[in-house]
Amino acid sequence: MGKLIAVTDAGPLIHLAEIKRLDALNIFNKIFVPPEVNKEARRISKTVPFLRLQKLSIKEKNLAAWIAVRYELDLGEAEGISLCKAKKIKLLLTDDLDARIAAELEGLEAHGSIGILLRAFREGVLTDNQTIKSLQKLESESSLFITHPLIQQAIKAVKKYENK
Repeated sequence: MGKLIAVTDAGPLIHLAEIKRLDALNIFNKIFVPPEVNKEARRISKTVPFLRLQKLSIKEKNLAAWIAVRYELDLGEAEGISLCKAKKIKLLLTDDLDARIAAELEGLEAHGSIGILLRAFREGVLTDNQTIKSLQKLESESSLFITHPLIQQAIKAVKKYENK
């Protein structure tokens, strides 16, 4: 496992907590949490030891405000992108489609709850059964809007990887 560092918005924290799979975040060495995200997910943030609340400089706040307006994002997602750029971190964790698109336009990689679960499986943090059940719960028990075909595609990827 490499030294994975990311910035997150509230979505993956909330959705993984809803299905009791915050342990999937163990694939990361450090995850930075912008102030607005911390407000949204404060209760969850306190339970994951490698989450780091990161205050923003005036310059980073201004960039976040500009990103929010330019891409029509909530402040939490915009702060996440701003923090990635300021700290030269290439990975943003988000389940928000508009934030994913904005992140990619800003030269970042964006991964959501499904990607986190799949990577946790590939790195041995989760078993195949844990991953498949977690993906199913993501669809049925979390507040994440996700399509059934996308979940089925992720489950198929687990089964394909397992059979290698």
